[in-house]
Amino acid sequence: MKSRTKPCTYLKTIGLTISAYQEDPKYLRECLTSVKGLKYPPELLRIVMMIDENTDNDRYMMNMFREVFEDQDMGLYVWRNNYHSWISPQVQGNMEMDTVSGPGVSASCRSV
Repeated sequence: MKSRTKPCTYLKTIGLTISAYQEDPKYLRECLTSVKGLKYPPELLRIVMMIDENTDNDRYMMNMFREVFEDQDMGLYVWRNNYHSWISPQVQGNMEMDTVSGPGVSASCRSV
Protein backbone atom coordinates (compact mmCIF):
# COMPACT_ATOMS: atom_id res chain seq x y z
CA MET A 1 0.00 0.00 0.00
CA LYS A 2 1.13 3.51 -0.69
CA SER A 3 1.30 5.73 2.32
CA ARG A 4 -1.08 8.64 2.35
CA THR A 5 0.57 11.92 1.44
CA LYS A 6 -2.45 14.22 1.80
CA PRO A 7 -4.14 14.81 5.14
CA CYS A 8 -7.52 13.17 5.65
CA THR A 9 -10.39 15.61 5.11
CA TYR A 10 -12.98 13.57 7.05
CA LEU A 11 -15.73 14.46 4.57
CA LYS A 12 -17.08 11.00 3.79
CA THR A 13 -19.36 8.80 5.83
CA ILE A 14 -17.75 5.43 6.52
CA GLY A 15 -19.55 2.21 7.35
CA LEU A 16 -17.76 -0.66 9.10
CA THR A 17 -19.36 -4.08 9.41
CA ILE A 18 -18.30 -6.67 11.99
CA SER A 19 -19.71 -10.15 11.38
CA ALA A 20 -19.72 -12.45 14.38
CA TYR A 21 -20.47 -16.14 14.86
CA GLN A 22 -19.74 -17.79 18.22
CA GLU A 23 -16.70 -15.56 18.76
CA ASP A 24 -14.21 -15.97 21.56
CA PRO A 25 -15.29 -13.27 24.06
CA LYS A 26 -11.71 -12.07 24.63
CA TYR A 27 -11.04 -11.58 20.90
CA LEU A 28 -14.43 -10.00 20.27
CA ARG A 29 -13.85 -7.45 23.06
CA GLU A 30 -10.41 -6.65 21.62
CA CYS A 31 -11.97 -6.17 18.17
CA LEU A 32 -14.74 -3.89 19.45
CA THR A 33 -12.34 -1.88 21.60
CA SER A 34 -10.02 -1.42 18.62
CA VAL A 35 -12.90 -0.22 16.45
CA LYS A 36 -14.06 2.16 19.17
CA GLY A 37 -10.59 3.69 19.20
CA LEU A 38 -10.76 4.75 15.55
CA LYS A 39 -9.95 8.43 15.08
CA TYR A 40 -12.80 9.50 12.82
CA PRO A 41 -15.64 11.96 13.44
CA PRO A 42 -18.44 9.99 15.14
CA GLU A 43 -21.13 11.69 13.05
CA LEU A 44 -19.49 10.26 9.91
CA LEU A 45 -18.81 6.74 11.20
CA ARG A 46 -21.33 3.90 11.26
CA ILE A 47 -20.41 0.63 12.95
CA VAL A 48 -22.65 -2.35 12.34
CA MET A 49 -22.20 -5.70 14.10
CA MET A 50 -24.10 -8.62 12.64
CA ILE A 51 -24.48 -11.71 14.81
CA ASP A 52 -25.01 -14.85 12.75
CA GLU A 53 -26.96 -17.01 15.16
CA ASN A 54 -30.48 -17.38 16.46
CA THR A 55 -29.88 -18.69 19.96
CA ASP A 56 -29.80 -16.94 23.32
CA ASN A 57 -26.31 -18.40 23.79
CA ASP A 58 -25.02 -15.77 21.38
CA ARG A 59 -26.61 -12.83 23.16
CA TYR A 60 -23.28 -12.25 24.94
CA MET A 61 -21.94 -10.74 21.71
CA MET A 62 -24.75 -8.19 21.52
CA ASN A 63 -24.36 -7.42 25.23
CA MET A 64 -20.63 -6.90 24.75
CA PHE A 65 -21.30 -4.50 21.86
CA ARG A 66 -23.68 -2.58 24.13
CA GLU A 67 -21.11 -2.48 26.90
CA VAL A 68 -18.18 -1.32 24.75
CA PHE A 69 -20.21 1.37 23.00
CA GLU A 70 -22.39 2.38 25.97
CA ASP A 71 -21.17 5.98 25.88
CA GLN A 72 -22.09 6.31 22.20
CA ASP A 73 -25.40 7.14 20.55
CA MET A 74 -26.24 3.59 19.58
CA GLY A 75 -29.10 1.28 18.97
CA LEU A 76 -29.87 -2.37 18.52
CA TYR A 77 -32.20 -4.38 16.36
CA VAL A 78 -32.82 -8.06 16.87
CA TRP A 79 -34.62 -9.89 14.10
CA ARG A 80 -36.30 -12.90 15.63
CA ASN A 81 -36.99 -14.76 12.43
CA ASN A 82 -35.52 -17.35 10.16
CA TYR A 83 -33.71 -15.72 7.24
CA HIS A 84 -34.82 -18.50 4.90
CA SER A 85 -38.56 -18.13 5.44
CA TRP A 86 -40.74 -15.35 4.12
CA ILE A 87 -43.02 -13.49 6.51
CA SER A 88 -45.66 -11.03 5.38
CA PRO A 89 -45.05 -7.34 6.19
CA GLN A 90 -48.07 -7.37 8.55
CA VAL A 91 -46.58 -10.19 10.62
CA GLN A 92 -43.10 -8.65 10.52
CA GLY A 93 -44.52 -5.45 12.00
CA ASN A 94 -45.64 -7.47 15.02
CA MET A 95 -42.38 -9.38 15.50
CA GLU A 96 -40.69 -9.19 18.89
CA MET A 97 -37.64 -6.92 18.74
CA ASP A 98 -35.11 -5.38 21.10
CA THR A 99 -34.62 -1.84 19.85
CA VAL A 100 -32.85 1.29 20.89
CA SER A 101 -33.06 4.08 18.37
CA GLY A 102 -30.10 6.15 17.32
CA PRO A 103 -28.56 7.60 14.19
CA GLY A 104 -25.74 5.03 14.12
CA VAL A 105 -27.79 1.79 14.27
CA SER A 106 -28.76 -0.75 11.63
CA ALA A 107 -28.89 -4.51 11.19
CA SER A 108 -28.09 -6.28 14.47
CA CYS A 109 -26.02 -3.67 16.26
CA ARG A 110 -24.43 -0.39 15.40
CA SER A 111 -22.72 2.53 17.00
CA VAL A 112 -21.39 5.93 16.02
